[in-house]
Amino acid sequence: MDTGSSAFILICSAMVCLMTPALAFFYGGLGRRKNVINTMMMSVLPLAIASLLWIVAGYSLSFGGHGNFFGNFSHLFLNGVSETASSRGLTIPDMLFAAFQMMFSIICVAILMGSVVGRMRFTPLAIFVVFWLLFVYYPFAHMVWDEGLLAKWGTIDFAGGDVVHITSGVSALVLAIVVGKRRDFGILEHRPHNVPFVLLGAGLLWFGWFGFNAGSALAANGLAVHALVTTHVSAAAAMFSWLAIEKHVTGHPSLVGGSTGLVAGLVAITPGAGFVSIWSAIRIRTGERGGDAI
Repeated sequence: MDTGSSAFILICSAMVCLMTPALAFFYGGLGRRKNVINTMMMSVLPLAIASLLWIVAGYSLSFGGHGNFFGNFSHLFLNGVSETASSRGLTIPDMLFAAFQMMFSIICVAILMGSVVGRMRFTPLAIFVVFWLLFVYYPFAHMVWDEGLLAKWGTIDFAGGDVVHITSGVSALVLAIVVGKRRDFGILEHRPHNVPFVLLGAGLLWFGWFGFNAGSALAANGLAVHALVTTHVSAAAAMFSWLAIEKHVTGHPSLVGGSTGLVAGLVAITPGAGFVSIWSAIRIRTGERGGDAI
């Protein structure tokens, strides 16, 4: 085991954990005043549910065995997961790998919570989270990252573009459609409740995303450095392109627009942070936001 890499992934795990309360601030600031507490509560709920479920069965279903869709039950309650050795050929112990991946499952659930703010009660939402993790997130994590079906088809995902962002994004859309519109949708004008909250959340997400992407190298090496740099420049390019387009369209850039842009840039670079060049990281985001940028 490499103590330097272990220390690095320990720090990255803590940084990814910070992204969940950061998202609570980001969503809370974007929402309306009457929904801010509900929004933040729903955003941090996964810290409890997803953590416990990951320990009980999530890790085993995601990274146990080599089935096409699921793992197995050999590591329930993290049974047999070593704190000093790796069975995956890594330089960090299996327990640390499990802890790092647990943070991904937490933030993935938190992302989709924004789609039902003020429209779902606590108990139904908690039940939904449990079933969603069991039948959506864990299978996708296994299929992409643990020699499952999609990995066998050649799918590559450096830090969670498929496993985290596509699953949470599509699920959020479906959930919003099923739950339906708010009663005052289209009647009352929607404005962000607290712009400083939005900036605080976006800034903390930017910081945490370095652990999210660089940590996905699973070692303190050159790949981690490369992923960190591509992550940063993609966020910066996205923020700039969003502000520039907003200035052209509306006549003035906004703090909410810049914050939204940088988060979009972070999302865009995630699946390829360790694979693409630094120049490509800039083009990925500016090209996505404004077609003429590339």
